[in-house]
Amino acid sequence: MLAATVEVAVGESQDGALVAVGFEPHEELGKVLGKVFGKAQGMRRGARMRKSAERGNAHGARRAVAGRSPADVSLLRAFFDASTSYAFAKDLDGRYILANRHYLDAFGIARLEDLVGLTDKDRFGSAEPYSANDLRVIEEGRPIAFEEEARTADGELRQAISTKFPVLDETGSVIGVGSISTDITERRRAERQRSVLVEELNHRVKNTLAIVQGLVRQSFGPNRDAAAGLEAFEGRLRALAASHDVLTRESWERASLDTIAREAFAGCGVGLERVRIAGPEVMLAPKQAVNVTMALHELCTNARKYGALHGESGLVVLMWRIAEGPSPRLQIEWREEGGAPVVPPERRGFGLRMVEGVLRAELGASVAFDFAPGGFACHVDAPVPTAEGAA
Repeated sequence: MLAATVEVAVGESQDGALVAVGFEPHEELGKVLGKVFGKAQGMRRGARMRKSAERGNAHGARRAVAGRSPADVSLLRAFFDASTSYAFAKDLDGRYILANRHYLDAFGIARLEDLVGLTDKDRFGSAEPYSANDLRVIEEGRPIAFEEEARTADGELRQAISTKFPVLDETGSVIGVGSISTDITERRRAERQRSVLVEELNHRVKNTLAIVQGLVRQSFGPNRDAAAGLEAFEGRLRALAASHDVLTRESWERASLDTIAREAFAGCGVGLERVRIAGPEVMLAPKQAVNVTMALHELCTNARKYGALHGESGLVVLMWRIAEGPSPRLQIEWREEGGAPVVPPERRGFGLRMVEGVLRAELGASVAFDFAPGGFACHVDAPVPTAEGAA
């Protein structure tokens, strides 16, 4: 432990006291600051003392450092100001008497003398909850940790864990409150972000399981061949995985309709030479992207089994456009060309029901199927997706 006394020349406080004081290092910081307060309380009539100090006759300040090593003084000053914690002390009236450089910089205070003598009410418009916390420390006479927040010079609200402790004089009487505060703003922000991510993950897992449950029911219905059901189920799982891959690359924020479409065709095993894709950039929210992928997968599977992609020469045209107006609309057209003549089905299977259901639910779309002999078509009309779509 260094045996030194530090002079802290801080200028004149609001009540005329020149706070040019000394303190001795001690195992109990409260006693250390007690010596600071003891010196400060005896230094009134600041202007006279400042002039006296300039003439070499400042008794309190000079006696505080008399006989002490300048190296020790500099080391303790450097230690105090180099700390990345916010360190400060107040007297029993709540007036600041001491603060380190880190604290001053955080609150845009150029000089310590600009802080000395001010109260929390002077600075922040209200002394609470700081005053109540200080009072509890004084009444209980022991260090207590509080979580506090304050707005710094740049306008940001910062959170900190403040360990406040009573400042004692040489007789053991409480004469003020000291505080060492650790900034926890980033920690709290990380905790909130982690909580949001956990909730989001839980939400997405539940959504995915619900989709898989629906796929199982429809793929392995009582009248379905087991092998055919397994093939359909695996294909749908691949489409689901493809949509998740796209969203993962985009940090699960959004995905473009063009990328989703290309991934859907690739997942179906259809080369792009048999597909024409065209349309402006349209971004989909995560849940929209997943369900549009599933819908395109069902249309693609249907085309491979029964439509234009069943033979060697057919192709699929997938186009979309934005219809301008007071309420812009996204219009998507799936059209098959060059396949065998189309025969309208007696009833719609799960695939087409799924297409209609998910697009209506996730895009708020109207869906129309056209079983014209020249080629199957699907027409979708929906509000333009926004960033606020379902996640």
